[in-house]
Amino acid sequence: MVPAPFIVVVDSNLLYPFTLRDTLLRAAASGFFQLRWSREILDEVELNLVENGVMPADKAQRLRAKMEEHFPEAEVTGYELLTPAMQNDEKDRHVVAVAVKSGAQVIATANSKHFTPLPEGIEAQSPDEFLCSRRAT
Repeated sequence: MVPAPFIVVVDSNLLYPFTLRDTLLRAAASGFFQLRWSREILDEVELNLVENGVMPADKAQRLRAKMEEHFPEAEVTGYELLTPAMQNDEKDRHVVAVAVKSGAQVIATANSKHFTPLPEGIEAQSPDEFLCSRRAT
């Protein structure tokens, strides 16, 4: 399958809830978009799943390993030097740096207020906005 040209960085808050994570991963696997994340994003997901009692640490580690196994192209590296230059909310600057480094058009997030301002050519979209805009044509 030829990869979709559309690149999206998925924020950790969309990879936390099971049904949303499953929907996004299935859509990416079906070629609707190219999925991107960083170790830092996956660290947040894993930590929150464990700290909030959603799953034990060993299960969260297995989930992450499966995600990394099935989407090896998703991991973005080398974005760290860009992080300080981002102007959005400080705790989410790393996500924007990942988007810049990967050439993403969209950051899919449930917390768009943390993603303003954004560099030109990148927009933050809610999961509903994003998934509805990616429907098959």
